Amino acid sequence: MAITGLCECVSVAGPLLGAGHSALQSQYGFSADNLLSANIVLANGTTALASSATNPDLFWAIRGAGHNFGIVTSFTLLTHPVPSTYSLYTLVYTKGKIEALFSLVNNIDTPPETRDSKFFLNAVLSRPAADTDPVFTYSLAYEGTPEELHIRAKSFLALSPLTTTLTMDITYDKLYQALGFGKDAFACRKNINQDMAGVALKRWNIEGLEKAYRIFSDLTADPRFFNSFMLMENYGIVAVTGVDPDSTALPREERERPILTSAIVHYEGDEETTRRDAAAYIREIKEALYEGLDKDEWHAYVNYAAGDEGVEEVYGRERWRVEKLREMKGRWDPGTRFRFFAPLA
Repeated sequence: MAITGLCECVSVAGPLLGAGHSALQSQYGFSADNLLSANIVLANGTTALASSATNPDLFWAIRGAGHNFGIVTSFTLLTHPVPSTYSLYTLVYTKGKIEALFSLVNNIDTPPETRDSKFFLNAVLSRPAADTDPVFTYSLAYEGTPEELHIRAKSFLALSPLTTTLTMDITYDKLYQALGFGKDAFACRKNINQDMAGVALKRWNIEGLEKAYRIFSDLTADPRFFNSFMLMENYGIVAVTGVDPDSTALPREERERPILTSAIVHYEGDEETTRRDAAAYIREIKEALYEGLDKDEWHAYVNYAAGDEGVEEVYGRERWRVEKLREMKGRWDPGTRFRFFAPLA
């Protein structure tokens, strides 16, 4: 089994080139950490093999900034045993639980590299109906029995969620659907606009999150954006922190921050006012989530980036890493042909 993303409609290679977060990352690292080699069509039309033995500098660069360097036509991945079955709690919380719930999440990830690698969290903030407030749907999953999951979920259950659902014996291939991210989910719907801006955090700032909730409530009260949601991923980083951070182009921040979140704004059509309003909501939510951090501490996961971030916000604050990426860009794509998304130059 290869390490894939949590949404059934995304590819393997696409997320991998920017890191590739997943439910299995705490056991096996990011998808990029499992890449063994890749065949790439370069800007000049030639092909190159990238691996630890052949073009190792290019191999370093494509694991974290791959879309800047060429088109991957084939690749070889490290595979792992198929997981045993999962147990899953789906818990729904109202806005009144924000402080208690996210303080609990912060405590679980203190320090983040000590969490059980088979236990992961994932939440979605959404508005169930036009006449209700947005709610947090929290998924607590464990590769193991319901009893093992219950031990790890006790603190969450003690917060008296609005609803509690236990699903047992979920095979890995059915995990997408159980978590609400199967091919039929709204997140996988085609022919609709989807704007976002990824935010990576070490901890939730409760005041900032409460502010983001209020902005999100205003967003989804607008009929144009009713189907929008906020993704709150927290899969664990045990194996992720076990990889030498200098061995790939992935920024150090990606390996040190267990929380990945983004407002995902859905809307139809191409009306300019709607686009501007969507962008404004995303910007306001992003700024709220970064409450308490200076701008030079902001970090955006490249695969969730909005496109208006600076190079350092996406590719890391370490000068040597950005300089090396730019040097690689000059060598492998001197005409900057590959610059459509989050370009290095």
